[in-house]
Amino acid sequence: MKRLTVLLSLSALLTGAPLAADAASRPKVTLLKAGEGKKVKLRFAPKKGAEQTATFRMQVTLGMRMGGQRLPSNPAPATRVTMKTKVTDVAKNGDITYDFEFTAFDAEPAAGGDPQMTASIDKAVSELVGTKGTGKISSTGYNLGLTLELPPTASAEARQTMAGMQQTMEQMSSPVPTEAIGKGAQWRVDTLTDHMGIKINQSMTYTVKAIRGSVVDLGVDVKQSAASAEASLPGLGPGMNATIESMTSQGFGTLTLDTARVLPSRSDMNIDMVMKTNLDIRGQKQNMEMSMSLAVKLTTD
Repeated sequence: MKRLTVLLSLSALLTGAPLAADAASRPKVTLLKAGEGKKVKLRFAPKKGAEQTATFRMQVTLGMRMGGQRLPSNPAPATRVTMKTKVTDVAKNGDITYDFEFTAFDAEPAAGGDPQMTASIDKAVSELVGTKGTGKISSTGYNLGLTLELPPTASAEARQTMAGMQQTMEQMSSPVPTEAIGKGAQWRVDTLTDHMGIKINQSMTYTVKAIRGSVVDLGVDVKQSAASAEASLPGLGPGMNATIESMTSQGFGTLTLDTARVLPSRSDMNIDMVMKTNLDIRGQKQNMEMSMSLAVKLTTD
């Protein structure tokens, strides 16, 4: 279960949407190009009662070196999550409140992976089916809050795993510019956040490929870097400390927004990260390098 929690947290780190942040580090949207042709102001405006079903598939490939020596790797299974949403309120100021429920969790075996690990993860995530919650976003796509309620039978390990998933939930809305835009428009969303004990600078650039009524097709470029050397990585025990020597992450993909819906209609992101860390394990110094590739696909009904 601990491995699953780390994988989900890493996935949240790299999914390619603005990470959850406190008010002091709210994502900053900067319009770079207004685009051409007919321009519109993007505003999320789903109708009360609107329902949506979304399926996320996350595939993580992880590599690690310790002290310059490559460690054996075991391909991680892909994780697939299905959730349903329903808009429960649209305020006069445009704020949108919605309920959601996770209706399916499962693990898909990876080529060359360990069937026992797949079965173990599949069993663990099955405890999360039935998790419910409420979210709120602004009409310009800012996350305004999210709560989760796990099934009463969920174990402590399942609750820890869902804490990592909450980060992913909080980042599924994508802030948009307040200005009117057209085809070819570009904007950048900059965020400073603390995730997995690592302070991260994230910059995402969106480019409008097409606008079709309430539907907007976007190209997405992602860049991330460590904002601080301090780190409190998952799994560190007593007497263990870590500092980040360097972290680089970049990726690209596509995103389709529908302003008549709460969640994106479709997304396909591929992101690579390399992080070098200096570990102090009860006075013993070690260097660790972790490389990670993440493929995330979102489809909706």
